Amino acid sequence: MFKRLFKHNPITSKLILLFLDSLFLLFSIYIALLLRFDGSIPKAYSNDFICYLFAVIPAVIISLFLLRIYQISLKYMGLYDVLNILKGNIIGFFCAGVLALLLRNIHICNVFPKSVILIGFFISFLFVSGFRLIPRIIGIITKKVPLEGDRTLIVGAGDAGEQVLRNIMEFGDTGYLPVGFIDDDLSKNGFNIHGVSVIGTKEQIPAISKLFGIQSILIAIPSASITTVREIIEYCRKAGIKKIKILPNLSELISGRVGIKDARDIHLEDLIHRQEVKINLSDLKSHYNGKVILVTGVAGSIGSELCHKLASFSPNKLIILDQDETRIFELNNYLT
Repeated sequence: MFKRLFKHNPITSKLILLFLDSLFLLFSIYIALLLRFDGSIPKAYSNDFICYLFAVIPAVIISLFLLRIYQISLKYMGLYDVLNILKGNIIGFFCAGVLALLLRNIHICNVFPKSVILIGFFISFLFVSGFRLIPRIIGIITKKVPLEGDRTLIVGAGDAGEQVLRNIMEFGDTGYLPVGFIDDDLSKNGFNIHGVSVIGTKEQIPAISKLFGIQSILIAIPSASITTVREIIEYCRKAGIKKIKILPNLSELISGRVGIKDARDIHLEDLIHRQEVKINLSDLKSHYNGKVILVTGVAGSIGSELCHKLASFSPNKLIILDQDETRIFELNNYLT
């Protein structure tokens, strides 16, 4: 029903919402009068019911329109939007009260009961916001809870972790089956986020992984330091977990919102304090090709790797130098 009414024609959907809000306001005032007068509205107020509507409906509708309530996507309705609806109702009913006083002063209608304004405000807010929350509630009820996939721990029970979990539950076929959250904030221990609990700290990753049969890790801490990321990866390796994904750091996130689509494999720059240097190998090959090259300190990891790279550039001669004769002998045999 919601898809048919609101999906295809934005103008039609706004007109429908305007009509429905007007009905909500009508019922709100009527119910408020019934509650105010114990189910029996005095004839004087009953005769002025239309007058009250002409005061309330335009005031509230205009307030909601100015606050761009009719631009809201019902599918992504959130707390911020609900607060704006509350604000619109407050402004609208306040203006309606002032307008009712003016109408009374020029003898168009009777005194507008203040209690009716207050009761009508609460009922209107419940109707207007509640109707818009229905698609979101239906989405939560019918969301695709993943039933299969890699048993996964989400490291970080903050905003990023919550958004990643929400993405997994919405899409359903991401290949991840969330088992629990890991967070070093002990005050979050035992907390439940969308049905998934915070079950330990990073030091407990090996034990938790063994207990729950964890197959993959999602690191969802965009603000994590290099040291923290290294420690988490080390605990994952101790647990024997090879599938480790990480969300980009804060400098890579422009929108501030993250999701499962942002998760990527661990890169070198995640573990060091600088970006990976990109080398133009074709320029290096043309520079070293056919030349005599001397490399010192070849017994170390850097020196030996440098010799491997230089040998691939087809030099005329590669001279290797170090105090470790055994390592020189082994490297020479490998290169030749």
